[in-house]
Amino acid sequence: MGIILNLLADMARGFYRKREVAYLRGKITSRHEAWIGELLNDIGWKIKDTSPSFSAIRQSYCRSVGYGDLDIGANGQRAFCSEAPIIFSVYLGGFPAFMLGGEFRGDVFCIRQLQGALGVAIPPELKHWPRLLVEACMESAEQYGIPEIRLYRAHQTLFYRMPVFEGPPQAISAYRQRMRRRYDGTARQLGFTMKRDWGEWKNPAYERPSV
Repeated sequence: MGIILNLLADMARGFYRKREVAYLRGKITSRHEAWIGELLNDIGWKIKDTSPSFSAIRQSYCRSVGYGDLDIGANGQRAFCSEAPIIFSVYLGGFPAFMLGGEFRGDVFCIRQLQGALGVAIPPELKHWPRLLVEACMESAEQYGIPEIRLYRAHQTLFYRMPVFEGPPQAISAYRQRMRRRYDGTARQLGFTMKRDWGEWKNPAYERPSV
């Protein structure tokens, strides 16, 4: 009975997230879009300066959870399953290798996804690619006046609750541990203040309106 209730809860969570992604896509303003364009360039330059394997970066929008109009990976399958309205896909050697998915809550930029693609060898200098992506967001936010960056914790992602593969319990446990290192660990390494559902970084260069 408990398994069935958990399954129903996960299905409801997935349905709600699909509606939420569509809603948040519709709330993106022209000011947000301008910064998204700057962030695209900032991420691209950061990865390019780190590795000669960098070949391209692509930005796309999604209105639901799923593959949508996303990239074909080195294994011939679609590389990423999105659960965020704003996607940045980084290519190495001509193939999508990893991505950052995010959304705006007001003027706060929230990172929902840090996902790698199957079948792409990550060079040693990009071993810590999640950190590089988040750092690029922080640096761009300081330059362009975004007040805050949030990095959602691993347990807030749909794929933590519903892994995209079938396997024994120990394999799923190891998968979730890797996700906690990628999300929660990256936030802690970069000095984010840890909340129950996310880590937050407030832009020290942002001039908040006086009350």
